[in-house]
Amino acid sequence: MKIIPTVHELRKRGLQVSVNHHRQFFKYDVFSGRKVTIEASWYAKNDDYPDYFLSPYGGRTVVAITDAKGAIFEGVAACSPGDHYVKKEGVKRAIAKAYAKLCKYKNIQP
Repeated sequence: MKIIPTVHELRKRGLQVSVNHHRQFFKYDVFSGRKVTIEASWYAKNDDYPDYFLSPYGGRTVVAITDAKGAIFEGVAACSPGDHYVKKEGVKRAIAKAYAKLCKYKNIQP
């Protein structure tokens, strides 16, 4: 695949695209001093884990492309726990994986 379309370009083609970012959050246990890490979306974190702090490392981006017939093609880009999280890079890689599945399903050249 040489050209990876953007979310805007896919939506202009009539495809439904959803992008979800899951980040790592942490807190330190008061009694043991251990670092507790979770991975959640920002909204889930605010609702379920209000006392956790955002970590600059790790995370994953999930892109789901839905065509007119309702078929869903999902791509996941995971960031290494030691690397800084970059939204644009995650979206680009996840779109590439989902779009490759879409092209393979429809038997078209990317």
